[in-house]
Amino acid sequence: MVALCDTYIPKLSAGDTSEIVEADKEFHRASGLVYGRHRGKTVAEFCQRSAEDVNTALKVERTILDHLPSDAVWEIGLLLTALSTSAGTLVLSNASHASPFYTLSQKSRENMISSFSSSWLADKRKAFTLLKGIIVLNFLGVVPPQRLKNPSWDVLNYDLPRTAEEVRSSRNHDEFVYTMMNKDVTGDVEIDVDVVIVGSGCGGSVMAALLSKSQKVLLLEKSKYYTYDEIDGTEEQGFDKLYERGGTVLTEDTGIAVLAGSAFGGGSAVNWACCLATPSYVREEWEHRYGLKRFGPSSPPFTRALEAIGKRIGVKDGSSIAHNKTNQMFLDGCKACGYEATTAGQNMKTTTANAPGAGSICLGDRYGIKNSTPETFLQDAARNGCKFADQCYVSRVVHDGRRATGVVGTIVGQDGKSSFNLTVRAKKAVIVSCGAINTPALLLKSGVPNRNGMIGKNLRLHPVVGCVSVVPEDVRVWDGAPMSTVSNAAAAGQDGSHYGVKLECPSVHPSFGGAQLPWLSAADFKKNVLRLPNAFVTIALCRDKGSGSVTVDKDGMPRLHYPLSVHDRDSLVEGAEKLVRVSAAVGATSVMSSVIPHRGVVELPGTDEEVKRREAIDEYIDDIKKCGITANYKNNLFSAHQMGTARMSATPGRGVTKDTGELWAVHGLYVADSSLFPTPSGANPMVTTLALTYDMAQRLEQKLNGSRWTDFRSERAKL
Repeated sequence: MVALCDTYIPKLSAGDTSEIVEADKEFHRASGLVYGRHRGKTVAEFCQRSAEDVNTALKVERTILDHLPSDAVWEIGLLLTALSTSAGTLVLSNASHASPFYTLSQKSRENMISSFSSSWLADKRKAFTLLKGIIVLNFLGVVPPQRLKNPSWDVLNYDLPRTAEEVRSSRNHDEFVYTMMNKDVTGDVEIDVDVVIVGSGCGGSVMAALLSKSQKVLLLEKSKYYTYDEIDGTEEQGFDKLYERGGTVLTEDTGIAVLAGSAFGGGSAVNWACCLATPSYVREEWEHRYGLKRFGPSSPPFTRALEAIGKRIGVKDGSSIAHNKTNQMFLDGCKACGYEATTAGQNMKTTTANAPGAGSICLGDRYGIKNSTPETFLQDAARNGCKFADQCYVSRVVHDGRRATGVVGTIVGQDGKSSFNLTVRAKKAVIVSCGAINTPALLLKSGVPNRNGMIGKNLRLHPVVGCVSVVPEDVRVWDGAPMSTVSNAAAAGQDGSHYGVKLECPSVHPSFGGAQLPWLSAADFKKNVLRLPNAFVTIALCRDKGSGSVTVDKDGMPRLHYPLSVHDRDSLVEGAEKLVRVSAAVGATSVMSSVIPHRGVVELPGTDEEVKRREAIDEYIDDIKKCGITANYKNNLFSAHQMGTARMSATPGRGVTKDTGELWAVHGLYVADSSLFPTPSGANPMVTTLALTYDMAQRLEQKLNGSRWTDFRSERAKL
């Protein structure tokens, strides 16, 4: 493992170091940027820093053991074992080397690893991609012991995170601190409530807020609750503690990196503040194609729910929003290309251009700047008397095949280490709000009747391609609110079906940004990492026509399968083309599309050479089209939206739940999250999920407070 880490990120030779220092100096000169007195020394130190200088191998091992499924751990262990032998290295190097990997020269090791990335064997490409990502994330993100920051941050002009004291002085409000029932737990727990909710994200929080006004509600969350001061703002902690499986989730068949929030507050605790209402064409589709009239564009209840959500989370729009450098450049680039682009609503308390903490909300909102569910609906629930438990893993919903009566699992006790059995008996309702990955997994593990086989099917991901361009100015994409703009220039799709792509701007911090860069050689990689402060980063998000599935493995872990449809592949290529053109329009000096990472970073002629520049751009776009989206570890694709795996339907045969969120098959068992979507939302799904569950929670509250209960057996007889 040490040899692998130091192959991807070694101490460079004196010659390579000198070349990179000179190239960096020339870039600053040509761009008119200030070349600081100590810049050359800092760049040289970065070039001479190896992965092992910051104990990367140990961190990589920890990430693998803590977060990867057992079979993936076994496969990596097998690879390491093979590379530790002459015979294994001989086979894996296609007979090029007959000595253990760690004994080979740096050049030989680089050549061998590079051959993995272009191998005809998908397993080799998968190993290359997975290991590169984890190694780079740890090298650029880890904060070594006895140090306040990662030693590579200085050369990247990355001065985050702030200390806890600095953060406290920048806040303009007091923190609402949640009380967890874990503090009283010293043994096995049995508890009776009216309603138990599993999951604290958008759906669970809204349900808790509304139902706790009249019911005894307990909300269970598998992740740990962190106060502001316990969040350190680093990518190391952020990915490890606040994302599903530490941010290492991949679709099994196509290698799409899936980022899913796994925190107190769910995805809302770490998502960006972009607030887009459910598009009218999506509501029309739900009404006319799926018979869900409740959510059609002319439906007053759902329209009122959207309005109520916008008000509660404080969505700001229009001229009240100031853009950071990336988003302003995006608007300018779209305008130059003739693409429509607008300001997107934001649920930030402060929407100035570079509001403190706005750029790091994806690593935990330690400033409390965003009106996420811990800042809104979960506080409402707490004030209404809702009880909370964190670090609580629910293994099964208790039911008899007809009615749900509670949940069982484990809970971490008051010492923060010991785990005890937990039994919750719910008199009136069990609500599963674990997200589109874990909700179907829990239902499947619970043996919920699945007669139509729809639980876990219809997985939609909004797959994404990215473009990283270098511009001759400091951008610092990690500063300021991400995604305050959006372009619908290609949202209608080439066939007018509204299954196209949105163009947007993400927030990218150094380690995640570095992990997206191509790796053709160690020296080339380090040279490109140095340009991250000057990176203009954009993404194209596809409203997917195709779908995948969630299954459960032998260890009870959810596994994602997602074969990209031809239509969606074409949509992503169209999006990739538009991103390149927007990047060129803002003066990019080089460009890299995640569709063709094997091409590396391509230099573009200057804006003063108009004909050559246009030809180079067209040639690069032609390469993107020729390569296309293969989705077999040859493209870098990712997803931050998961939807549809327990979809609602107008009839039992077409879905998992009714339009109330209650399962067709089991009375008293509800789903309340983005799993309910019959189709992808075509927009960031936060507002749609909040509004959907707000409408359902209102109806459920009325039902639970009613004097007459509906007999579930008579309901089943009607079906």
